[in-house]
Amino acid sequence: ALDQAQRDLNNVFETTRVATVILDKDLLIRSFTPPAAQLFSLRPGDRSRPLAELAGAIATEDVVRDARDVMRSGTPIERAVTRRDGGAHYLMRVLPNHGPDGAITGVLTAFVDVTKLVEANEHQRVLVAELNHRVRNILTVVMGLTRLTLSDDKPLDDLSEALIGRMTALAKAYELIAEEDWRQVALADLVREQIAPHLALPEQVRIEGPPVMLAPAEGQAFSLVLHELATNAVKYGALSWPTGSVTISWEIEAEEREERRLVLRWIERGGPPAVAPDRTGFGTTLISNQVELGLHGTYEPLFGADGLSVTITTPLDAPVVKPAGGGQEPPSG
Repeated sequence: ALDQAQRDLNNVFETTRVATVILDKDLLIRSFTPPAAQLFSLRPGDRSRPLAELAGAIATEDVVRDARDVMRSGTPIERAVTRRDGGAHYLMRVLPNHGPDGAITGVLTAFVDVTKLVEANEHQRVLVAELNHRVRNILTVVMGLTRLTLSDDKPLDDLSEALIGRMTALAKAYELIAEEDWRQVALADLVREQIAPHLALPEQVRIEGPPVMLAPAEGQAFSLVLHELATNAVKYGALSWPTGSVTISWEIEAEEREERRLVLRWIERGGPPAVAPDRTGFGTTLISNQVELGLHGTYEPLFGADGLSVTITTPLDAPVVKPAGGGQEPPSG
């Protein structure tokens, strides 16, 4: 019966895969499980050796100190410990062993591997911090757009329509970015998403350009710019006429590697002549700010009898060109 009980106990220790070391009242090693043998480099001949003599993956001196405290107080100790090399994390429990008369005859030390739990908690902490950062950025943009929109000298209904449109454009940009897990978003997707609601007919727009990926901040800036251009085209430009059309194209200028730039062109045709405004409106100011501050680029509008042409040039260290063959080509027509 004693042998069977010993075998059952050994099976429990081996199947649970918990590193366990049992020490007597002098903190000599009485027994240990196979995982503990790996953790402290134990061998069968180490039984009856002081644990303090061993140099394990866990700081042995700390384990011995806690074992002494438990022997003296009888109060279990539970705390987190880490391998010396930082490769794994454990929950260490040091418990008193009691004899038949209730006296403490030694301690049991157990190490439960909680590496995955620690990593998951750290990942969650990073995600929460990143989420807080993004929320602050979003609120900053929203408050800025609201403040500047309401400062425009227009009727309340017009201000309301403009503000809702800009919030909608911002929401669409964040939706696309979120679908890509806040990594990068395709410029072609942003163009389609911002231009589609303003089209009476699909053939009114043509989209051309190589696959280009944008970081979240640049994607947000481009979305607001594209929304303003599309809104103006519907109200005053080519999209206000049934015969009007817009071509949105981009290319990479690469005269020298250090000076590569993304050049996006917005060209309206088939609509009314484009006339330079007498004063700079909020829409123009918004576009300029997003291009200059958000994209670190330049905004060049050209007003002519055949329509509005806009050239936006940004350094390539903000947008990222996808490798050849990666992703889908943007649609045209």
